[in-house]
Amino acid sequence: MERHVVRKLAQHCHEASRHITVASYDPPTSMHVVVRYLDCVYHFCEGHDATQHAAFGEAAHIAITLRMHEESSYEGLDLVECEVRRRTFWLLFGADKSMSILLGRPISLRDEDTTCNFPRELDDEYITPSAYLPQPHGKTAIVSGLNYISRIFALLGEILVRIRVDKRSPPQGQFLTARLEEVQALHSRIVAALAHAPEALRLKQAHPQSHIPPEYGGAGFRQATFAEVKDFFDNPNASRANALNPFLVMQSNLYVTQQLVRFVIEQYRDELVTSLRGGVDESRVSEDREAVASELLSILHSIPIQSIATNGPSLVHKVRFVASTLLDAVRKAETAPASAARAHAYLWDFLSILSEIERNYLLDDDRDGASSADGMVMVGSS
Repeated sequence: MERHVVRKLAQHCHEASRHITVASYDPPTSMHVVVRYLDCVYHFCEGHDATQHAAFGEAAHIAITLRMHEESSYEGLDLVECEVRRRTFWLLFGADKSMSILLGRPISLRDEDTTCNFPRELDDEYITPSAYLPQPHGKTAIVSGLNYISRIFALLGEILVRIRVDKRSPPQGQFLTARLEEVQALHSRIVAALAHAPEALRLKQAHPQSHIPPEYGGAGFRQATFAEVKDFFDNPNASRANALNPFLVMQSNLYVTQQLVRFVIEQYRDELVTSLRGGVDESRVSEDREAVASELLSILHSIPIQSIATNGPSLVHKVRFVASTLLDAVRKAETAPASAARAHAYLWDFLSILSEIERNYLLDDDRDGASSADGMVMVGSS
């Protein structure tokens, strides 16, 4: 389908949804929240930055009005409605944390205000208005990906709150030591966040994380992958098997987001160590940065490009955030090993492919090939 046709259809759907919801806004329902979140996606693709943020704020505030964040509000609701609300709330929760780290925005949905349980790990066909039916043994529920990514986003929220509190009032003495211990504990938790993920969500890495094979970079790899991306978006007869595999799609988001949060935690840990001891072990810091770049590369090369592409711009923003910060660190480092520079160069190379994926999601022709500087980072359900 041509882009102008998609754009016209999207505009028509947005106008219809706006008309319907405005006409029936009181009392609000969970569907109002869902529609407003989808409006965010639409406005992102159109390049309407201010409008998309307003739409997200509307979705979040309707959710709060419905007390989706409070477990007690679910009493008396039918079970289908309960699960719709839980899934919707945790989707918003993750999007909120993504915007906070990538765009520097305040956190709207705070972990300490949230008592809502995670969604039941059941596929839709095992949920009825009056009963939860057993999930077949050995069959992983698709929603498990949302639950794991929500745990990762909760850790991101924890580190962001600490960073921002400390920026306003920097800890000193024993309080600085205590904060460093807290951050080190968060680091252990993020590293282990996917250790018990079900087999369907576990990454099957093509190469050891410490080894960066030559085929990870170079013109040949770029050309072949660009061709795959073009075929995926332009050829209606191209295989969609990997794009339709929910677990492969979720693996991309889970493991990339884990590395993003790990990177943020390690950055702040090093800042605290510098404040406490007057400096850090530069060789260890360099090794940590190289490890993040290498693991991100390994993740991106271990998942089919069609599955990565299905995640859309949200994944691109996360990789871009890490890659740009790492590249800046390598440029400043006087003793960065050649392996680190190569890992970062390969990661930046892969980002050009991801940017092409991002371009295909934008409805605004004027933004082709360039991402909005203040665009919202939309987060999928995985």
